[in-house]
Amino acid sequence: KYLTDFCKASNLGIEDATRGIRERTQFIDNQLLHCVDSLSLANNSPHKRIQIVMVGCGGDTRAFRLSFPRNQRIDIYEIDLPSVVEYRQRIFAEHEIHCSDNISIHRIGCDLRYKEWTQQLIQQGYDPHVPSIWMLEGILKYFKHGSTLDNLMQCITQIMACNSLVIGDVVNNTHIRLTAKPWKEAFDGGTMVSGIDVPFDFFARFGFEDIAWKQVGYRKEDESKMLTTNPCRGDPLRRWFVFIAKWKQNQKQNGLRAKL
Repeated sequence: KYLTDFCKASNLGIEDATRGIRERTQFIDNQLLHCVDSLSLANNSPHKRIQIVMVGCGGDTRAFRLSFPRNQRIDIYEIDLPSVVEYRQRIFAEHEIHCSDNISIHRIGCDLRYKEWTQQLIQQGYDPHVPSIWMLEGILKYFKHGSTLDNLMQCITQIMACNSLVIGDVVNNTHIRLTAKPWKEAFDGGTMVSGIDVPFDFFARFGFEDIAWKQVGYRKEDESKMLTTNPCRGDPLRRWFVFIAKWKQNQKQNGLRAKL
């Protein structure tokens, strides 16, 4: 009933909405495994650890269900509100759900609006001098442009080593306008406040390069327009993007503008 109400209010078909979630999940799954393999090869040693930071982890289960390399040490840092972290700590233990022996999970309960979370992350063992993988799935739309969103991105990049990778999804402002209210009313979800109309421009502003994206979850009747037009500021189409990008510190931005 909740999903039906949401789709009706936001003028989305149930298949369109659920297909977008499936496509986002599959994209992030595949890219995460690929990034782990890439960093593992770059390390040239399975004894060097891979760091994965999940910002706003919510109900994420990738630490338990993905087939990470068994010969590679992996540290996963799950960051969310204290209540979410406490629930995750309890629910996985109650159901005896465990990750592989080569994976260590570090949970950090905090408010991402305040910079203190970066020090908590480092105190949990995160090394800002080692290339890492960051996941931003379903999180950036809840932070405000020009204030908390910019602060969050700056906090992330300040503790990223060169050649770190970020994977996630964003939606544009038309998506926010058409979806935010139905989402909150149907699911009592968080308040969506910020859309990103052009992912390349947004991430390049914070020093990312090799920015690649594709669109997911669009209505079938919009498919032709989606695939033949480029996203732009003030875009009238409702767009949902998945992306991957590489952090290059303050080097000259010459990233490739690409569609996946």
